[in-house]
Amino acid sequence: MRKIRVGLLGLGILGLMLLGVFVLLKVDYTSAASAEPTTTSTSNIAVTSIRYNWVKGAGGDEMYFVVNQSTDGITFTLVTSTIPSTTVNYTFTGLATNTPYWFAVASVSSTPVATSTFATSSRVYTLAATSSAPTAGTPTASTIPLTINDLSGNPSTTQYAIFDNGNPFYYYNASGVATTSPVWQTTSTWGANFPITGLTANAEYNFMVIARNGDGTAAATSTSTGDVQTAANAPSSVSVSSAANSLSLSWTGDATGYYAEDITAGTNSGWITGTSFGTGSINCGTSHSFRVKGRNLFSVETDWAAASGSTNACGTAIPVGGGGSVIPTAPVTPPAPSTAQELATAAGCPTLGSGDMVKVTGKPAIYSVNKDLKILYFPSGDEFKSWNSVETYGGYKSITQACFDALPVPSTYPGAVNFRPGSYVVKRPSSDQLYVVQPGNTLAKISAADAVALYGAAYKVMTVADPFWPHYVNRGPDVVARSHQGMLVSKDSKTWYVDAGDVLREVTPAGMTANRFKSAFVRALQDSSPTAFTTGALIDAMIPSLTDRTQ
Repeated sequence: MRKIRVGLLGLGILGLMLLGVFVLLKVDYTSAASAEPTTTSTSNIAVTSIRYNWVKGAGGDEMYFVVNQSTDGITFTLVTSTIPSTTVNYTFTGLATNTPYWFAVASVSSTPVATSTFATSSRVYTLAATSSAPTAGTPTASTIPLTINDLSGNPSTTQYAIFDNGNPFYYYNASGVATTSPVWQTTSTWGANFPITGLTANAEYNFMVIARNGDGTAAATSTSTGDVQTAANAPSSVSVSSAANSLSLSWTGDATGYYAEDITAGTNSGWITGTSFGTGSINCGTSHSFRVKGRNLFSVETDWAAASGSTNACGTAIPVGGGGSVIPTAPVTPPAPSTAQELATAAGCPTLGSGDMVKVTGKPAIYSVNKDLKILYFPSGDEFKSWNSVETYGGYKSITQACFDALPVPSTYPGAVNFRPGSYVVKRPSSDQLYVVQPGNTLAKISAADAVALYGAAYKVMTVADPFWPHYVNRGPDVVARSHQGMLVSKDSKTWYVDAGDVLREVTPAGMTANRFKSAFVRALQDSSPTAFTTGALIDAMIPSLTDRTQ
């Protein structure tokens, strides 16, 4: 701002008459003080960049802004001093991964040149980089050693949580025991070959890790170890039953297959799924030595378990009635399996539960198991991926052909896994009517305009082929301009799950991971109804009803 002062010096009447009027113009330049920027904040935080924002100070005469950065909050380094006065943010790039930073900004006035006091940010960390896949060591029947090999450039202070990406979903605590909440430790604290314990024998696991920065913000999950199979236990309860001219070896176990030998006779069973092996045509009163071993689904063999027995002594029989007549002893035939679980167990299947996924070793198709141990197929990879937070195929248990053949299929609809609720808008090939997917294999009609409002202008329509349409067995009320049950929505910078009864349940980052929610399916909350949504319980761990693909 410029102020001009004008002074008139009188020289008297004579002077004025003789010399005219002498006018002295005196110009005094002054400037409004440079104003310190206010209301600073950080945003767009990434692995190597952070944006710093501010508001111009009141009454300032800014010509441009100058910004500095620091990694200790004490010593600052100039980054640039030529930010135009019309710009009120600056993105710092080339930053170190998961490292604390402080930023400062000051305004510079134009005339005279003066710099305001610097406005300094609070400490903020860059994000941790996505970790490399962990490495699994040699499993036992109940443990799998795991090593976190983070080659992504994160500093040694970065903390990691370990989880199993299967179904059910588990984190693992500092003792290697499954838990529903993440436990964060550095790689040095986890240590090499950290034992994951309490695992099921002859079962498939798929481990991942997730890193977080110094502010506690988690990065994306790593790629997985791939399918890792625990070892089977050696056969137990091994015994030999005898008859006059035969011996039968029996055992129990959790292996996928067994190999039994009659060492004395030099015979064997080959690899079988049953739990007995007999030898006949043996002389009475003869002893034989047996042994049996098992193997898991990946053909890793157990130790041998041994037993021996003798045929009945010559002339031994069981008297009947008053004596005189005898009948030889005979093996008792166990009752045939009847339930689905018994049939699956008899066929060498691993322990299965509702929501588990299975795949025959060497075959491409993946199936999901419902509560009745019946298997449902995925019509396409789109349905499969809609239930996962990642775009890869994993999280299944590998089974044998014999196990697969023993698992029944549903006799009524649904016999397939449908799209996850809230994932896509769907339609039939010969109809333009749009539907949304809701829990319980339910469809509800929606108009194109409401689809844009709820799912965005670029919403994707998935066409469900006619043979697969009947698997959506239920219908709900039409959806009109209001976020529906099963959707993930954003509100107040948080993610929420729309539950039954118009209840919003906040989903934490741990809840997103545990329930395999896909961030791409989070849409803005829409509410045209006068009835407000209510707030429900926090989702910070796995909820079976939200992850069961068979619904």
